[in-house]
Amino acid sequence: MRSSSFGLCVFFAALCVVFRFIPAHLPLNMRMWVIPPLAGFALFCGARMSWGMAAIFSLGAALLGDALLLLSRGWEPVPIVYLCLILNVVLGRVLVGANSRSWVRIFGTGGLAAIVFFLVTNFAAWVEKALPEYEHTFSGLLYAYGKGLEFLRLYPGSVFSELVWFPLMILAYDLVNKYTEAEAKDPIRADYIEKN
Repeated sequence: MRSSSFGLCVFFAALCVVFRFIPAHLPLNMRMWVIPPLAGFALFCGARMSWGMAAIFSLGAALLGDALLLLSRGWEPVPIVYLCLILNVVLGRVLVGANSRSWVRIFGTGGLAAIVFFLVTNFAAWVEKALPEYEHTFSGLLYAYGKGLEFLRLYPGSVFSELVWFPLMILAYDLVNKYTEAEAKDPIRADYIEKN
């Protein structure tokens, strides 16, 4: 990974921490429009980084953001979110991959990841009976998914992470790599870099 690409990935990770921490301090009517980048970032990490770097960056950003939330608001981390981030890394790697430039694949993977996140987190809420009315029956499970849809109606920004941030991060990363690659091939620019 080039230093400019690495710097961009650090910027993306910092953006995830900020977007994880700041919205918790906003009024509810403003919080609903925030589009958190973390899930899209995990997809990006899977698509453009090695397995190890993808895990370090995506889980590291989540852990740092959650640590700030714990210290400032007393909010406990939600372990199932970490599982979903790992799933997003896998989806990004398997369905998009390091060399794919297909926008159909990128947006399709983003949509699939949003659906998987919704299904997994609401299933987990049902299993742990996050609400007393989540009975361990099929109708209780359907009720949990209905409550999940209500949440999405109240916080529509949360579903767009994979559909907005993931493509933007891919685009920015690929443009930076294309620019630095062209710069490295430019004999005049390369000579200037070597002298300085």
